[in-house]
Amino acid sequence: MGCHNGIGITVDQTFSFPRKLPGARGWKYQDLRGLADVPAVGHAEPEYLTYMRRVGGGDELRANAEMLARFFPGGALDEAEVRRAAPGGDRDLAWLLAPSRDRALALDKAYWLIVREQSFTRGRDALFAPAENVHREIGGKATELAAAETRWLDARLQLAWPEVQATTTATP
Repeated sequence: MGCHNGIGITVDQTFSFPRKLPGARGWKYQDLRGLADVPAVGHAEPEYLTYMRRVGGGDELRANAEMLARFFPGGALDEAEVRRAAPGGDRDLAWLLAPSRDRALALDKAYWLIVREQSFTRGRDALFAPAENVHREIGGKATELAAAETRWLDARLQLAWPEVQATTTATP
C-alpha cells in the first residue's frame, strides 16, 4: 500500500517491472536521457502525448506552469513540440519531463515542508500554491466524467518498446 495507495494504473501495485526496458538495458538504473516517448501497449500514440492531451497539462492538477508555458502556448497543446521526444524525434523523455533547475529546487523545498509536517491532508504533490483545478467538494454520486467524455478505460502501464529504443540526441 504505502505512499502509492489508491492510484489506478499500476500492475500488481508496482511500477518497476512493467515499465522496464527490454533486455540488459532494463536491469540498470532508469535514466530518461536517450529514451523516447513510446506508446503504451495497445496504443498508437506516444504515452506522454496521450497523457497531455487527456489531462490538458503536464500534471494531473494542471498546476505545472513551466509545462503549460512550454507545451500549451495560448492554452492549446503544441503536439509537434511534444512529438520531438517520440521515436525519430530530436529530443528525449528527460527533455520532455524534467523540470528546470530552479523549478526542481523549488519542488524539493515544497516537498521537504510536506515531509517535515507529515501532513498529507492536501495530498502528496508538492505545489507552490493551492490547487485551482480541483473540486472543493463532491456533492453527488456521479462525477460527470463519462458524460463529458473525459473518462478513459484503456490505460496500460506496459510500454510498447521498439527493438531499438533511443532518440537521436540526448538532453544537454
